[in-house]
This record gives sequence, C-alpha cells and structure tokens, in this order.
Amino acid sequence: MKAVLLLLFAIIFFPSVFSQTIHGVVLNAKTKAPIPGCSVYLNNTSRGDVSNAKGVFTINRIPPGKYELIASSIGFENYVLSFSSEQITVPITIELGTKSEDLQAVIVEPYEKNGWKKWGKIFLDNFIGTGGHSNECIIKNQGAIRFHYSKKNERLRVTAAEPLVIENKALGYNISYDLKEFSIDYTTNIVVTLGLTFFRDLPASDRKMKKYIDQRNHSYSGSVAHFMKSLQENKLGENGFTVFKTIQGRNLERERVNAIYTAYIPASDTFRVERDKVEQIKPSNKINKDSLAYYRAVLSQPAVYPRYVPMTADSLALPEADGKKRLFFDGLMQVIYRTTSDYHQSSMYLATPEAIVIFPNGGYYPPKELVIGGSWSISEKINNLLPLDFGQQP
Repeated sequence: MKAVLLLLFAIIFFPSVFSQTIHGVVLNAKTKAPIPGCSVYLNNTSRGDVSNAKGVFTINRIPPGKYELIASSIGFENYVLSFSSEQITVPITIELGTKSEDLQAVIVEPYEKNGWKKWGKIFLDNFIGTGGHSNECIIKNQGAIRFHYSKKNERLRVTAAEPLVIENKALGYNISYDLKEFSIDYTTNIVVTLGLTFFRDLPASDRKMKKYIDQRNHSYSGSVAHFMKSLQENKLGENGFTVFKTIQGRNLERERVNAIYTAYIPASDTFRVERDKVEQIKPSNKINKDSLAYYRAVLSQPAVYPRYVPMTADSLALPEADGKKRLFFDGLMQVIYRTTSDYHQSSMYLATPEAIVIFPNGGYYPPKELVIGGSWSISEKINNLLPLDFGQQP
C-alpha cells in the first residue's frame, strides 16, 4: 500500500559537550512506596536507567539542552517532564499514579478478536517495515497489540496494553516502544505512527558491534534525521541532498497550439447549392496532416505540469536561538539523496502548514506536522529506527 508516514521525533538538543547527571527516585503517588523496575529515560535516545529496589535511578553524561524525561512502569500512568538541563534541580522525585479505571477502559475497549489474522501483516508492514532489516526486527510481546477497524471511517487503529518490546537483531537494539498512536486512514492513505522510545544495545562482541555500527550508519544515511541534521548545519549538498520545490507551471506550448487550433476551421468539404449546379468550396485554412497530428498530441497534454525549482538550506530554514532552526515552506518539496552508491527520492509537505523547529541532533517538533512520502515512507519505519543520540559518545 502506498502511504505517507508520520514518525515521532523527540524534542532533544545535543551539543557535543557532555556535562550533566540526572538522578532521583520513583515513588507510588498514593503510598509513597518506591517503584522498582521503572524505566526512566530521555525520549527517543539510548540514555536512561531502570530504577533499583529503592526506586533510585541515575542518567549520566547528559549534554546541555532540552529533553523529555519519561518514567514508565506497567500499571502506572506515564510521567513526562519537559526540561532544560541548565535549569533542572536534582535530585528529581517522580511520583506515578496508578492507571485510572477510565484509562483501563480504553485499553480493554472492543477490538477485533481475530485482528492478527485480518490486520497483522498490514500492521507489521507499516510499523516494522518491509524488506531490509524487517525480518530481523521482532515484537516480542505481540499479545499486547489490539486492532480496531472502523468501516464507517475506513480507518484502522492499533493500540497496545503495554510498551512494545522490539528486538532489532540487524541494528543491535532492544527497543521499548510505548505506542501512543498508530492509524491508517484508507481514504487518504496516510499512516500515523507516534510513540515514546528507549534504546538499549544488544549484548555483542567487538566484531558483532562493528557490524551493528556499519548497519546503523547505512540506515542513517539519507534518513529524515540525516536530512534534518544536514539542513540544520547548512550541509545539504555536502551530505548528498538536493531539494526542489514543486510548483505548477503553465504548458506554454499547449497554449500556443490551442490558439492556432481554435482559430482553425477543420478542413472538410463544404458545398454551395445554386440554381443549376452544386459547387464545392475549398477551405483556405487547411492544416497538413503531420501538423494536425502534432497539434492533437500537444492538446492531449495537461494544461499545467509540475516544475522543480532548486531550494537552498538558507531558503528553507532560518536560524533560531540556542542553535535551533525554523523550517517553513509551502507546497510539496522533492528531496533527492544521491551518493556514489545510493540514490532515492522522497517528498515532504507541512500538514497545517506550521513551522517546524529543528534541533542540532536532527530532531524536530511538532512531529505530526511533517508528512513524508516516496522512499522515506518506506524506510522510515521501526526496522531502521535509530536513537537521536546516534553517533554520540556513550
């Protein structure tokens, strides 16, 4: 199915200098008892910890910037804290409330009992991906997934009762994916995927890790994150990207031919009847057959056609404070990624349209504003997903 994909990228800013350690405790909001085994992490990165028996967690070597701190534990509501590392006070006390009956009701809402049989492959193709690393990317708790289809709205929605545990044996990650939204709108062919993600490296020998890194670099090359980072650093061309704005241009040749053709009285025999004879009148504005065939071919063309105007990084993104950039454009953009060994073409447009803030590590916000198509709609799936701190020191 041809679809456009929206994928969540977190609001995170990673300069090159690491400086901060965040630590604290996770408690039950009602009983104040510590919660062990709670995942505490920076969204869409590999930086996080699991609280110990006393509920204590520590996240080391965090660079200055803005983050989303997530605390997630089964049976409790998620905790989300947007913060700036320069302003946050440690230690942090995180209190988790138990999931309310209303939230539980959402989890157990009616769903299709044979959902996997009917919708499983469609979900996996659009969530995990097809080809490439998809066969090595496994959801280990598929039983948590529920399928909801609205025939009236022609819309498939997928929910999960708990964070999905995904093992990517090709890229060497164990991913905790808290699915917030997955839907396919069959009236528009738009796929929406949103979630909170935490990456952990799979255990590996030095040789195996080198293979993982090679495959991660390959997945990164030409990705949306790579494009955004290149745009932020004003290195589109240097990194293999070319951007064209699609505009509708007038078909000037069709307009010229149409003017000639409409002025032309089609050559046909015309007769004038007189009292004692029938006289044939020959038209004076005949067009020869070769020209007529050409004119008809041109007139069968559309009146407008797409034209591609090259765009520069400066024309797409304006500098903001704190090293960020503001991306705004109207219409449809074509993005070509070309290297000596790779070539693919993607497209993008802004849904509202609303400006997108790009952070130095390639993250952007708001995530649902950017609608992507072409090669990106195939590659930007879980089987190629990388943390936003990819390439940073551990």
